[in-house]
Amino acid sequence: MNKAELPTRRELAWPTLKVLKSLGGPASINQIHRRLAEALPIPSELLQTPHVGGRQTQIEYETGWALTSLKKVGAVENPSRSIWRITNLGRGAQDERTLLDAIKNGTRLPGSPPPRPIDPDELPTINELAWPTLNVLKDLGGTASIKQISSSIAQELRIPRELRKLRSPGGELSEFRYRALCARIALKSISALVENASNGMWSITDSGRRIPDEDALLRMLGMNEISPTRDREIWRDELLGALRTMKPTSFIALCTSVLVESGFRQIEVVKKTGDGDMIGSGILVSIQ
Repeated sequence: MNKAELPTRRELAWPTLKVLKSLGGPASINQIHRRLAEALPIPSELLQTPHVGGRQTQIEYETGWALTSLKKVGAVENPSRSIWRITNLGRGAQDERTLLDAIKNGTRLPGSPPPRPIDPDELPTINELAWPTLNVLKDLGGTASIKQISSSIAQELRIPRELRKLRSPGGELSEFRYRALCARIALKSISALVENASNGMWSITDSGRRIPDEDALLRMLGMNEISPTRDREIWRDELLGALRTMKPTSFIALCTSVLVESGFRQIEVVKKTGDGDMIGSGILVSIQ
């Protein structure tokens, strides 16, 4: 058996649902992985096959996406990070074919209530994005674009596309990109990241690589578990305070960073007016 013979996320959907049913109540992702390893006829050495570019095994990676698919059709729910449980709909699923048809067609299981509105509180907070930002930069070789970093974080944390597209209140960025930006700025403030604002590239520093774990990082940042709303209030106050004392050259660099986040490239300040205003140019490109 080789890597190609490992079950795909689609093939793992039904076994994963059966495992959650047997576990009864809420189960951690590690419990699910252990039960699946016991239930599937896969040699132990193949179960350890690493996923390319990540810290998970291939089977863990595919199981994560299987759980995401099950959540979309209403068969399981994710009450907190890394915790999953089967729903009444999932318990009532009678056969694998019905389940796979729902996953394939992007529909809910028969008997599902109407989908609930998208809740921005399901997005990771700024705190929760800081450590994944460091990790994906390590996996990407140390330097990556904003788009690469955001896509890799969304993939690692399995954030649904519709949630990633949710707009930030009163802003042009999506809420996810806003929080990801705040996380990068926080990491930059402790010299864990450096930024090349002219082309939107970010790099992890030697100091960033030496941070041993998430708890240590949050202590360095002085972050506590606070709500996204409170996160926004704190960052707004800090930003306004910094803007009022910022040197003109630093303000230009900040404006450049904002334009890069909005999709501009080849940005250049071409004129400064007598009243302190700036005129610049840039090329707007598509950015996710």
